[in-house]
Amino acid sequence: MKFTSLYLFLILLASNACGTESNSSTAAETNAQDNTPTLMDAVNAAVEKGTQTKTVRPDTLDYKLKTPQDAIDWMKKSGHWDKYKQGIIPGIASQSLTYAEKLLRNSYPYFVIADKGSMHVILYDKYGIEQKAYKMACSRNYGHKHKFRDNRTPEGFFYAQGIYDSTDWKYTNDDGYTSPAKGVYGPRFIRIAPMVGIHGTNSPNSPGLRVSHGCIRLHNTNILDLVKYAQKGMPIIVNPGPKDDAVNKQEDCHIVMLNLGKIKETIISTAEAEAIVKRQNGEQEKTSTDSTEKKVPADEDPKLELKEPADGHEPDSADTPEHPAPGNPEE
Repeated sequence: MKFTSLYLFLILLASNACGTESNSSTAAETNAQDNTPTLMDAVNAAVEKGTQTKTVRPDTLDYKLKTPQDAIDWMKKSGHWDKYKQGIIPGIASQSLTYAEKLLRNSYPYFVIADKGSMHVILYDKYGIEQKAYKMACSRNYGHKHKFRDNRTPEGFFYAQGIYDSTDWKYTNDDGYTSPAKGVYGPRFIRIAPMVGIHGTNSPNSPGLRVSHGCIRLHNTNILDLVKYAQKGMPIIVNPGPKDDAVNKQEDCHIVMLNLGKIKETIISTAEAEAIVKRQNGEQEKTSTDSTEKKVPADEDPKLELKEPADGHEPDSADTPEHPAPGNPEE
């Protein structure tokens, strides 16, 4: 009798032990499943009984690309190839793997290309599908910006540094004169580099022309529309046109020129590029040696004077827009 009771006790003890282990295992699995979305950073997972877990790549690139084909392969495996193949990123990958990699790492819903060749600011969704295009104005001089007051728009890959209400900003020119007029920057200013941004204008006839000191101008209605999609940190590419590219090559400056299929400028010869460089250098030298009178180059409409900050990579107090705090750009 005692043996039978002991036998039954041992069976019951073993049964309870197995039950505890099973419950603990189930709880652990449940917790792991509950934590999976966070641990995987919203990566979609497909699990089939009797097989290994299969995952779809995250929505942004998480490793280094080595070839343009790597970029294409990732887009095809991303789960969004149907979108990517409609956009420009596959084409960009064949022209600049660096640009493509940055765009595939973009976590924002949109990115922007300010295209000097077509004179448009183009809004793309994150897959590279064009959403909107706005006519723009940019610098009167060609080529990538090298120094302060060279009247050029910087080119390359940037990120939006901030978005500001510029409604009441005033413009101070190179000689320290502050225009009493407000609104020269329009209602909004998207900073892309020190003293350089995409903004509105009180010169509505300037978009489509190369007339600024360096900033990119849009019609006020267009900048108000663009900022609905723009966010601090989103990618912004300033793409040189054929003439800018020719000047850059003449100056041994290596800036990627993307072919977006929108170029309207004609490609110029080396001799023409040399002539542009000499003219622009002559203007720069004349401006730097004349401190008593503001010079207006022949290709600029005098009516547009004092409408644009003298942009540069280094801030200068004489060229800082006057504006109330808070909301002023980082100098």
